[in-house]
Amino acid sequence: MQWQCSGAGKEDEDILIKDDPQIHVPTIESLVYSANPLPDFSDMPSPRLLHTHLPYSILPDSIKKSECKIVYITRNLKDTFVSLWHFLNAICRANQQPIPLEKAFECFCNGVYLHGPFFDHVLQFWTENLRRPHKILFLKYEELKRDPKGQVKRLASFLGRPFAEEEEVDKLLWRCSLDRLKNLEVNKNGDLNKRCCSSSLNQPGAMASSDPSSAVAQIQIIEIKSLKSAGKTGLRVWQPYATESPDSVDVLLNKLSKERFWEVTDIYQWEGVWLARECIEAAIAFRSHFEARDDDVILASTIKSGTTWLKALCLCIMQSQINDDAEKEEEDILVKYNPHVCVQTVEAHTYMINPNPDLSGMPSPRLFHTHLHYNVLPDSIKNSKCKIVYITRNPKDALVSLWHHFNTMFRPNQEPFPLEKGFECFCNGVTLFGPFFDNVLQYWTQSLKMPHKILFLKYEELKKDPKTQLKRLASFLGRPFGNEEEVDKMLWRCSLERLKNLEVNKSGSSLWTTVPNSIFFRVGIVGGWKNYLTSEMEERLDQITRERLEGSGLELDV
Repeated sequence: MQWQCSGAGKEDEDILIKDDPQIHVPTIESLVYSANPLPDFSDMPSPRLLHTHLPYSILPDSIKKSECKIVYITRNLKDTFVSLWHFLNAICRANQQPIPLEKAFECFCNGVYLHGPFFDHVLQFWTENLRRPHKILFLKYEELKRDPKGQVKRLASFLGRPFAEEEEVDKLLWRCSLDRLKNLEVNKNGDLNKRCCSSSLNQPGAMASSDPSSAVAQIQIIEIKSLKSAGKTGLRVWQPYATESPDSVDVLLNKLSKERFWEVTDIYQWEGVWLARECIEAAIAFRSHFEARDDDVILASTIKSGTTWLKALCLCIMQSQINDDAEKEEEDILVKYNPHVCVQTVEAHTYMINPNPDLSGMPSPRLFHTHLHYNVLPDSIKNSKCKIVYITRNPKDALVSLWHHFNTMFRPNQEPFPLEKGFECFCNGVTLFGPFFDNVLQYWTQSLKMPHKILFLKYEELKKDPKTQLKRLASFLGRPFGNEEEVDKMLWRCSLERLKNLEVNKSGSSLWTTVPNSIFFRVGIVGGWKNYLTSEMEERLDQITRERLEGSGLELDV
């Protein structure tokens, strides 16, 4: 900010030579309000820069509701822990034995430390950044180290201070480099309100600096906590098994068509599918590493086409053969867990949180789900004897359901994304996991070629004649019902009305996501689109449907 206001490039004008950065950008809870509960900010020149370690949830409403901007940075959790351990030893136990690493580690894992828990803190700002990217910029320390020029230009643009030329970027990076800062006299010998030595704030800052001799079991514990917290949010704060380097992914993305999805996130057209960066990385890992078993069952669907219901039905069909008491309340897995926890979506759950997961311990038959097109599935799925169950839906209802779903996820306290814009994106195929018709037709074509391998279901037929369609599904999975009573019980167990009224789906959130489970249950009726789409929208989407399905033999309700 100062660069734009003065001749800060000159050494005699360089504020960083005179004072530690903490002096000019004070941390409000430790350097401002702890010294004076009612400080006077009126003389502080604009734009004002302040810092906090506080989680988003307890920031003042004036910050949340104003047009002020927030820049947030986080770091690999293992490096964060090790840096924290060194820092606290330096300021609290300078002439003593260091805090035992094992005890500090336990505190960190349990979230019991200053400004913790780590995961709650990170995910609160991440979630708000998804909802309001114009207000909150989310940075990762590793990306700033790997591509400082790109990230600093991104930061400057977000702050409304873009650089005029590359030379300015280079100068700023030199001025603010950790190597330069820690060698400045003010940071070697100064102090901050005599609370701690400034030099303790300038640690090496290297990545992957954690002690390699630390127990593998401990590292696994902290990574598991990361999995549970980050999951479906799309945030990746650690990459211990990355199969593609960030550089190679960036090179790939630079070659792909890119669009902004609903003013929330960038999506790229990879192998004909529109996906966010994290989903592309997960899909590449899925295709590279997944080894299908002959008795695997892969559920596939266009987005918002009955996925939750299909997961529940297939889970219960497979489980009922293993556990005769599965319909009892205390044994019913659906009472304990949302269907998306038990049947993970590979590109949004399994391979997003670990690019090379160990699935060998999963009992057979294994159930997985994907929204990916057939053409990008791993060869091991296509070439094995595993089965695929696919479900789709009337495109108009799918569109309206998608519109509600993403507005609830990304814009809960804002005006919804204009339906007209969402309609245009859908019609043009530029939507997450789109284009819709490409997805549908790929699975339809393969089901005609391999009806023994791929079962093609329509949501409307499942709603209209659930008993017949459920028996068809069970027979395809090799788990036919013994009598009609079993069919009735299964339909009741998996009914959307029952599922959305279970406590786990009314108030819980899944192990892999901070999104409430209730978001997956709205109305689920056929023809709900009539309350939202204009006659012009209806006519246009019907025309697109007829044109895209012409000659395929497939009919979707219109």
